[in-house]
Amino acid sequence: MKELSKPNRWLLKNTVKQQVNHLLGEGYQEITEKDMWEFLECFYWKKNCPQTLKEMKVSIKKINANDYFDYQRLKAMTKNDFDDLDLLL
Repeated sequence: MKELSKPNRWLLKNTVKQQVNHLLGEGYQEITEKDMWEFLECFYWKKNCPQTLKEMKVSIKKINANDYFDYQRLKAMTKNDFDDLDLLL
């Protein structure tokens, strides 16, 4: 999926913010709106992007903590940054 246009991002901003607040309320402390946009564009909508704004809003509202956590785990497993390797040894 290509990156959303600025007008669409603006129209979806409140829905994304609500979902971030929902996940924060469930105890996830390390999530920001920027993280949620990255999750949507790089993972959640990568293969099956909703076509309308209404479908996008519904899709965002369906995201649960497990969906986001799966993405974070996959992202961590495929990360090629070994700067913190010394901390593990």
